[in-house]
Amino acid sequence: MAAWLLTCNPDVFDIASFRSDGQVLTSWTIARHKSEVAAGDDFALWVTGANAGLIAYGHFTGSAARGKADAEYWASDPGEKDYVPLEVDEWLDRLAPKSQLAADPRMAGASIPTQPFAGNPHRLTDSQWDAVLAAINISKGADPEWHLNPGDEIRRVELHDRYGGSSQNGISPSRTTSNILIFTAPTSGHQHGYYDTWNEDGTFHYR
Repeated sequence: MAAWLLTCNPDVFDIASFRSDGQVLTSWTIARHKSEVAAGDDFALWVTGANAGLIAYGHFTGSAARGKADAEYWASDPGEKDYVPLEVDEWLDRLAPKSQLAADPRMAGASIPTQPFAGNPHRLTDSQWDAVLAAINISKGADPEWHLNPGDEIRRVELHDRYGGSSQNGISPSRTTSNILIFTAPTSGHQHGYYDTWNEDGTFHYR
């Protein structure tokens, strides 16, 4: 079995309205690897654009076949295309952001960061699929009261106003929320004896 990444451009297909209307996703258009996709293959669905990230995952239920989709949710009639049948195992309540995957060294060499608008599907190696699953699990376990995603920027004073904690310490437990805030400056920390860095296995060394 293989693993794939499917992309959705929300300006082309209105996935938000499709879901809010209670529609069930049973297939997706593909433009390449048509003879390679097969029942049992895993997939994750990636939405492109300003808020890019993973929104669902599941498995294919058959081989690709020619067909025509209902044009209701498309910006323009897609016409006849190749579709792969699928079943969504879970829609994510909280998107797993692009920055989460970009920070994972296991995604090195993946086509999605550099070719997000290339034809579906994007093939994933075993390690890249592991990185996708890790990003999904982080998203599923995210604190619903935490409003920042990896890669977001916020002033420290605003961060403490929102989540508590001390503005003086590198490790700052909060008395008002269930968060422990950790601060690092990898470009300048060594000047003060700190050597914080990402390891090749995706873990973060903080000292």
